[in-house]
Amino acid sequence: VVYFYSTNVNPLLWELTKEKYFETYGYCLLSWKKYVSWTLLHEKWLNKITKKQNKFIRTSYVPFAGEHTKLSFKKKILTIFDVPPRKDEIYNLLDNPYNIYTLKYCTNFIQNIIYALPESFYENFNIIIKSKFKNNKIIHTKYDQYLNDLQKNKNIKIIHKISSESIIDKSDATISIPFTSPAITSLRKNKNAIFYDPSGKLTLLNCLEKDIKLVSTLEDLKVWISELVENENKK
Repeated sequence: VVYFYSTNVNPLLWELTKEKYFETYGYCLLSWKKYVSWTLLHEKWLNKITKKQNKFIRTSYVPFAGEHTKLSFKKKILTIFDVPPRKDEIYNLLDNPYNIYTLKYCTNFIQNIIYALPESFYENFNIIIKSKFKNNKIIHTKYDQYLNDLQKNKNIKIIHKISSESIIDKSDATISIPFTSPAITSLRKNKNAIFYDPSGKLTLLNCLEKDIKLVSTLEDLKVWISELVENENKK
């Protein structure tokens, strides 16, 4: 049995450049008897890419990495799930040449969200940035420094090691970089969850869970944040 710890499997650069790309991760060669899948679209994607009807075990989500810890915060929590950009030489040597997670894209993802938050937001909310991993040898140094600088705001906390599930359990809402799996876990746990695309060019075409809202502009992001505050205040 093969399980997918992530549903972020499609090269999103397809949508930005409108070019045809080759499948780079060898998914078309998979030949196991069963697969653990997250969604029906996940199964259809694998059937299409392997050109056969596979057998699946459907799960809501796959808890994967990090310590499972109970968190305690006095305020409500908005959690942001990023993908740290790697150093240029790492991408050039090892990674998918169709990478969308550049320093600019990943920094704009965080930067625009913080910019969209009104000052009054911090009165009732803490911000957690759940960074996907911490490895100074491969993460772009400018992004690492950017996250460190953000923590000067006492209402913003950067977390690496704790499992996504632990943080989602405590969160009131989540924002995920497209099209990462914590958004699906958040949806399954009935959290207010969105994807935010700082490029403004992506659609849900290559997302394997269509029930999560994709926000593509700063104005729409501000509207969602305003509605979040309003709904949480009613509770």
